[in-house]
Amino acid sequence: MLREGRRQWWDEQAMAEFIEAVGEPDEIEHEGRTLCTRRALARQTGVSSRYLQSLHSQRAESGHPDAVLRRGRSDYFDREAFHVWWEAFQAAQRASLTAVDRSGDPDELVGLTEAARVLGYRDAGTLRAYLSRNQGYFPEADATDPDGHRLYHRRTLWEFAESRTRPGRAGRSAR
Repeated sequence: MLREGRRQWWDEQAMAEFIEAVGEPDEIEHEGRTLCTRRALARQTGVSSRYLQSLHSQRAESGHPDAVLRRGRSDYFDREAFHVWWEAFQAAQRASLTAVDRSGDPDELVGLTEAARVLGYRDAGTLRAYLSRNQGYFPEADATDPDGHRLYHRRTLWEFAESRTRPGRAGRSAR
């Protein structure tokens, strides 16, 4: 902790370690059910706690299960009910993504315009935005043509389509 007059600053990492050490447990047994905190569910699903908090606050629209128990400042959710909801929620998110054209030779190299068409996007601008604003979301090019344009195998695009989420929105945490 740093002090300057009446002001105090806490080291964020030290505070997180302190809360982890003395805070409520992430998982408990209650009335025959396993209950988990939002932090534990975030670790299990690979998304941020803030994203889950947002989904919970919008539970009328998202269908997020309500907390079963509150202890101190921690909400506890039924782990099994949450994971059933999470799988259905993820399936609905995937279903809302564009349709993918799986025709053609998987080893054929295509440019960004054809890649956008394969992935169901209106034009290559979407892919250029992914490449510039969401680094690590869209795969690296499999090859380049003599002019330096990116080329992708159709199979690379199909693999991306299977794993894609919604870039620009909260979701997958960086790992």
